Amino acid sequence: MEAFLYVSLFLSLLAFVLSIITLLKLIKNQKNPYFKTLNTERINIMEPDGRKRLIIANSNLLPGPVIEGQEFPSSLRAGKDKAAGFIFINDDGNEMGGLVWGGKKINDKYVQQFYFSIDPYLQNEIVSFSASDYNGERDVILRFIERPHDPEGFKKLIMNYGKYVELKDKDEESALNIKKKIDEYVKRYVDNKTWESQRMVISKKSDGYSGIKLYDKKGNLKLEMAVSENGTPNVRFYDEKGEIVREIK
Repeated sequence: MEAFLYVSLFLSLLAFVLSIITLLKLIKNQKNPYFKTLNTERINIMEPDGRKRLIIANSNLLPGPVIEGQEFPSSLRAGKDKAAGFIFINDDGNEMGGLVWGGKKINDKYVQQFYFSIDPYLQNEIVSFSASDYNGERDVILRFIERPHDPEGFKKLIMNYGKYVELKDKDEESALNIKKKIDEYVKRYVDNKTWESQRMVISKKSDGYSGIKLYDKKGNLKLEMAVSENGTPNVRFYDEKGEIVREIK
């Protein structure tokens, strides 16, 4: 009896595998398979040689940064983890931008966000567009950002972040040593104000403000053109200390 059960299980498994193979062959033999509706959690758009060029995924399967084809934890996507979206990937397997979104109601309040970004080669975003709605407080912001040109350094930074996330709950001492390297790398650019310097920001805020702000290479605000909540236009010029040196109303 036991042998009969094993044989039946084997034949059932074999029939299932053969059915899958037959289905795949049918799809492959079709020049352009047509699906009216496709329900899935993730789609990878691939090159013929197997390289990923686009990832489309839900909030559970969207990865963190993608470097040389390697996907890192979503927790490295600061502030944008647990979001559904797209990740655009260049010929070398490096992320070059993306689009994420999410929104939900919590008790009697709600939050909704939409975020699009463009990355330079092996670096964080230099252009971003965001639209958010926090229970009726709606902001729309377009940012242009200055960042360091250090592809290899940025690659090592992401690799180290990945190792840190992997080790922090397993080997605290090793994780702390990696975190020290991360902090030292970032501090080098933060100290000379070149880690993340806004160059231009176009925004419409929930308080009625709308305007354009221009910054120098170190992120110091130099010029602001705005319209206030009550409809008053003004132009402000700033010095190195961030103080207004001239104003036109």
